Amino acid sequence: MTRNEDPVTVIRGFARGLAQWPVVAAAWAIHCALLLYVFLSRFPIGQLGLGETTLVALGLVGFVGLEAALLAVLVGALEALRPRGALAAAIDLLKSLGIALVLVVLVISTLKFITTSIHLKVTDVWFGYTNFRQILQEAQLAELIALLALPTAGLVVAIGLWIGFRRHRARPRELPVGRFLVPVGACALLLAIGGLFSVVLPQVLAGVVPEGHWAVLQRSHSRFLNIADTPAARNSERGIVRYQPGDAGTGWNVVLVMLESVPWKRTFSSPEGRAGVMPNLERLAAESVIFERAYAVSTHSDYAQMAILSSLYPRKYEHHDYYLDIDYPRTLIWDALQAAGYTTSLFSCQNERWGNMLAFLETPGLDVLRHSLHWPDAERKGSGLESKVYEQTPIEEWQRWRRERVDGPYFTYLNFQSNHFPYEVPADAPTPYRPFELDFAASFLRYPIGKVDVMQNRFDNALHHADRKIGEIIEFLDEIGDWDSTALIVVSDHGEAFYEHGQPTHGTSLYEEQVRSFWMVRVPGGSGRRIEQPVSLLDVAPTLLELLGLPAHRNFQGRGDLLEPSYDGSERPLFFTIQGLTQEDGVLLGDEKLILNWDHRSKALFDLAEDPDEMSNLADAHPERLQEMEQVLAGFLQSQLAYYRERLWTRGLYPSALP
Repeated sequence: MTRNEDPVTVIRGFARGLAQWPVVAAAWAIHCALLLYVFLSRFPIGQLGLGETTLVALGLVGFVGLEAALLAVLVGALEALRPRGALAAAIDLLKSLGIALVLVVLVISTLKFITTSIHLKVTDVWFGYTNFRQILQEAQLAELIALLALPTAGLVVAIGLWIGFRRHRARPRELPVGRFLVPVGACALLLAIGGLFSVVLPQVLAGVVPEGHWAVLQRSHSRFLNIADTPAARNSERGIVRYQPGDAGTGWNVVLVMLESVPWKRTFSSPEGRAGVMPNLERLAAESVIFERAYAVSTHSDYAQMAILSSLYPRKYEHHDYYLDIDYPRTLIWDALQAAGYTTSLFSCQNERWGNMLAFLETPGLDVLRHSLHWPDAERKGSGLESKVYEQTPIEEWQRWRRERVDGPYFTYLNFQSNHFPYEVPADAPTPYRPFELDFAASFLRYPIGKVDVMQNRFDNALHHADRKIGEIIEFLDEIGDWDSTALIVVSDHGEAFYEHGQPTHGTSLYEEQVRSFWMVRVPGGSGRRIEQPVSLLDVAPTLLELLGLPAHRNFQGRGDLLEPSYDGSERPLFFTIQGLTQEDGVLLGDEKLILNWDHRSKALFDLAEDPDEMSNLADAHPERLQEMEQVLAGFLQSQLAYYRERLWTRGLYPSALP
């Protein structure tokens, strides 16, 4: 080893990197301020005892120390290369961009935390990247400002850091080895303390720091809910067999209309619903079955809609299923009906590429698929090809298809999007509920709480518009002579919140306003009936087959006996999940409802009979009942997750039918 390569010289190379530490520290001050904000907002002063506050603070400092140590090692390692000229400039640029990127991501994570109480996740980044164009086209002004301002600010920070690095390199300082080892040793000590406390207090520390900062604490369902990691083959006893529907059953045509984001409480079926919003469906109620307690299986559309169409519970993995690798068997409604002799079609207002839903929808049983991308010249909500179209476009396309199609029974799926935030309708549509003008800053995750009445008026105008379009469908079916032989299903994929529990829109919780949906079924010659027993929207597909006189498909996890006099949902567990903005799982059993949030490590138990607005958490007051409900949910998740983890379809098995 030469003199120039001895350990002291190498360490001094690291020290030269730390000579630029003032520049790094200036940027990291923003970082630490954001972390402190998150800490104080999660645990306001006085909420925790002195001991817990001290431990959490030490853990927080420990992870900041870890970042400082890693940064010192990185900077020192780069400077140990003894860069000169262009190499030095490139290394300074690399450091500047890296630090700026970390700060921008941290700011985005903090903004998400402010609105949802959940930090940024890797799946959020993937979702934003794959749907960026549609997000940009549908964004409100406040969201556009953030989308443009954050990268710009990051670039400005990167330029400032690069200039600072270059200036410090022009006048480097040699730091004594001892002065370098002391801060590194301190960082290592803080890291050890932080790591220790993160293991000792995982439920206290969870969520304090953005997920990307955690090296020790990992999400574990088995620790939180006691889910056994055991095979589920015994829970999947149904072998895969070829679907043999026999004849076409009743031979009725089927039109299924999916309404976006309509909670039961805002429909004519609820005492809280506004009179006159849905006159066509209200008249149709006299000859329809209405499910008063229909529960979505998720509150974000990429899960909720696919579950309705396939009767597959969407919670398959620990991560969000973006349908990138669909090896598991799926049978959508049209696959079963095509086998029974039906011609099938889909006409959707939305861009079905959103959340990669198109990959799930495209199956051999679908004869025609049209969505917003197929109508580039249509009037639309938002701007750009990937935005949504208004309902008139898919209705006219369906009517054209129906007039030109061959004889025989048909199935059509129509997806309406007028009730998706920001609840826009065409310029010539009636707007009876006022004021409804969006003359204030509003985004999907936040708008002024004092404007809830305005947003509800916008929502009811959009729901009224959707009802008018359903009336046009009925008139068309009657005009062409199909009405007396057509079953009409109207269902909402999930509900919508208006700050009942501190957040608007959907996809953020499993409270009633988001998870309790609207579902009605009109069959030819039927009479009006209301079913007050709890049902799951997983039951839509098997119930339809039952109505048509067709056997259930074994890939369906829902039940088809809802219209039987013997149906009793009072002791039937209904499950629901979120794997999006946050991660939650829940179960409804009779009037009792359990919600578990994996990000917050929180548990909420409600008695809906006594507390329909879910304002009183009984988890602490009834620990025994809480444990019983947890065991019901844990048992289901054990079977459900194991089926996909162990790829049991390769052994000729379908997923377990739900109770």
